[in-house]
Amino acid sequence: MLVWWLIPVLAIVAAGFIVFLIILGLRGRYVGGEPRCRRCTYQLTGIQSQRCPECGSVLDDRGVVYGLRKRRWVVLATALLLWGIWVSGHEYYWGSIRRIQWIQLTPFAKVLRDARNGDFDGLREIERRSWEGGLSERQQSALAEAVFEKDGQTLTSGDTKKWSSIRESLETADALDDDQKQRAYARFAETTMHMRSPIRQGDPLVILLQYKSARSAIFTSYGFWEIPTEVRAAGRVVLEDADETVWREARPDWWRSQYRQPGAKVIPLDAGELPVGLIAVEYSGRQVLGRWLRGSRQRRLVWSREMSLASEVEVLPADAPDPVVVVDDQDARDELHEAVTIHLNEDPRSVRAVFRKEEQGEASLDLHMKIHNPTELTLAFDIVVRAGDRELPVKVEPARRFAWLRPARLPVCRPDDTIWLYLRLTVPVFDEDQITLVLRSDPDRARYTPDVFRVLGGELTFGPYEVEYDEE
Repeated sequence: MLVWWLIPVLAIVAAGFIVFLIILGLRGRYVGGEPRCRRCTYQLTGIQSQRCPECGSVLDDRGVVYGLRKRRWVVLATALLLWGIWVSGHEYYWGSIRRIQWIQLTPFAKVLRDARNGDFDGLREIERRSWEGGLSERQQSALAEAVFEKDGQTLTSGDTKKWSSIRESLETADALDDDQKQRAYARFAETTMHMRSPIRQGDPLVILLQYKSARSAIFTSYGFWEIPTEVRAAGRVVLEDADETVWREARPDWWRSQYRQPGAKVIPLDAGELPVGLIAVEYSGRQVLGRWLRGSRQRRLVWSREMSLASEVEVLPADAPDPVVVVDDQDARDELHEAVTIHLNEDPRSVRAVFRKEEQGEASLDLHMKIHNPTELTLAFDIVVRAGDRELPVKVEPARRFAWLRPARLPVCRPDDTIWLYLRLTVPVFDEDQITLVLRSDPDRARYTPDVFRVLGGELTFGPYEVEYDEE
């Protein structure tokens, strides 16, 4: 297969050969051996004079030629024939020349300079070379500096995508040194720690980690994780050797977030009997930054660092009054009842609960619930299914199309907050014709949050709903 540059080169060589044949044919060759004047071709046989009798030119070595020049008509005809053939294919030759990517032959330094100055062709070529590989360490370092420089500028969406792609290629090739990684990623991992305080002896020790990340147009598509390695409370280790698969897929139970503020995670720990008073809590962990690999469902670790934080928590005696206050406010329950929307089996108009029979004598019901809390109290609740005079044991899971949310956890609903729940309730098969859904206050859920100390008591009742069974 011909390389991309061979056709235009052959076309240029062929054109030069045709020009050479034309010159050779027009110039001709000398025929015969008689002496003649170079200027007027007068025959000089038998003439002894030093000048030509015809034109008066000096007849020295340069003024005399032997033979008469005649054109080479065969050569001229051949040249004209080849010229016609060459002209007939000139569109193909010039098309090949126009298709040459001359920028690919341009030195790296000039292409990078053009890309920095906003030339999109240069930027596209730099992206191609960065993914193709073959750049020296010096070139990769210069390219990384250009990425950092552009990250602080206002760019068009097209330029942003190109620079982001270049950044990704550098990460894939592991071309960033430690200093450059620190400059690129440290701003994504500004973490502060707060504690739920006060707590009673025996209550969970709740740690709130809040993240503050700098905005970036180029350094995007990252997932940030905090992997706890050790937690000490009052000098005693209450957590160590955490599972490092947290940053990939699985997250241990203590990592489930109950805090609905973006950029925050909550770690509830069973710390046992802590001493009464103001105790120090020391947190050690590893900050991990990962991103999705191009064209893959896997993530890649791009940066990590060790970190430590400290805070304090007030511990009350076990027999002290409960810090979580349950407020029995009927007006608040009525107001909240009006702000809750329940859809059964994803049908907003349904008044029937269609259960699907499962194995082992169980039945499941899909539930879509929207809760808006207009009150000044937090709703911490469990879901209860009542069938007649019985309360059925309920297993709460994500709905089938939200199965990736496993395991399910019912969040608390803070004042002026709105939550959406897509749940599947599984209960034992029963013979009642109606059910009632109940949101029952559960103050223990507030103990696993960093900031909830006043919750609404009592129950919110919805229904009754007619029961049907789907045998399929």
